[in-house]
Amino acid sequence: MFFSKNIPPKTTLKNLIEVPHLEQVLLWFLQNDSFFDTLTDENIKVFFIGGWGRELSDVEKLFSEEPPENQNIFRYLTIMIWREIVDVLQSMQNSKNMGLPAKEFFADKLKVLGNESDKTIGKVFEIANKYGVDPTNFNAEKDLEQFNALDATYFKTAFVKDVFLSTEIRLLAWIYQDLFNEKYSFPK
Repeated sequence: MFFSKNIPPKTTLKNLIEVPHLEQVLLWFLQNDSFFDTLTDENIKVFFIGGWGRELSDVEKLFSEEPPENQNIFRYLTIMIWREIVDVLQSMQNSKNMGLPAKEFFADKLKVLGNESDKTIGKVFEIANKYGVDPTNFNAEKDLEQFNALDATYFKTAFVKDVFLSTEIRLLAWIYQDLFNEKYSFPK
C-alpha cells in the first residue's frame, strides 16, 4: 500500500477494528516514526536473547522452532503491540455498542495506559538509581551484571513493558486524534 510520508492512513469509526487497516497504520508508524525505533533498542535485543521475552506471552510459540538468538525480535514486539492495540480498539467499539461515549472511553484508556507507563518508567529509574546506573544510557550486557537477580527481573520487565506502553500510547493518541479531530491532552 502507498503511504503518504506525512501521515498514516486515516482511522475512522468504520475501519477502527479492521485488521488490515490497523496493520497499515502500525506499519506506517514502524516505517516512518523514529519513536518506534525503541522497539529495536539494543537492550531489548539483549533481554530477548537472554530468554526473557519467552516469559512475556504465548506469542513466543510463533518462534518456537528457532533458537532465541535467531528469533525476529522486531516481529515479536510488533505482534505484541498490535495485539494490545486491537484489544483496546475492540473494547472501545464494544463500549460504543453498549451506548457508552467512545471518546470518553478512549480518553480514559489512554489515561490508564499513561499511568501504567509512569509506573514502569518509575521502576526503571528506581532500580537503576539503586545501582548508580544511568537509565537513559543503560547497557544491558554491562550494567545488568551488578543487579541482584530480583532487581534484574523487575528492571527488565519494567524496561520492556515501558517500551510497549510508550509506543502503544503514541499510536493510540494518533488514532484518537483521527477519530475525534483533536489531540489527546495527557493529564499533568
